[in-house]
Amino acid sequence: MVRRIALVSTDGKVINQHFGRAVHFNIVDICDQSYEVIEQRDTAPVCSGYAHDDDALAHTVQKLSDCSAVFAAKIGQGAVNALQAAGIRAFEAPGAVEDILVQIIAEHVLDD
Repeated sequence: MVRRIALVSTDGKVINQHFGRAVHFNIVDICDQSYEVIEQRDTAPVCSGYAHDDDALAHTVQKLSDCSAVFAAKIGQGAVNALQAAGIRAFEAPGAVEDILVQIIAEHVLDD
């Protein structure tokens, strides 16, 4: 079974950005013991200063609707709630992308 996830990273190497400040998401397919980065999806940041834009949040959640989970360095409760309402799990997981992906596979993080 293929699981699609979104990673919040400024460079594709490290999960290092807050969900609300993301201008793009790296989309990864995970299947059994392997993974493949398939694309980068651009989006408008959800947060501006210390407030979030509900329309931008809804648009971002819609852009990620084919993903089962999002991994970000930080994510606020409002974004977590919006993602969960769309059936998308949210994780705070700062660190090297490759290390996080290996951990997701080894620990069966996406298994229901």
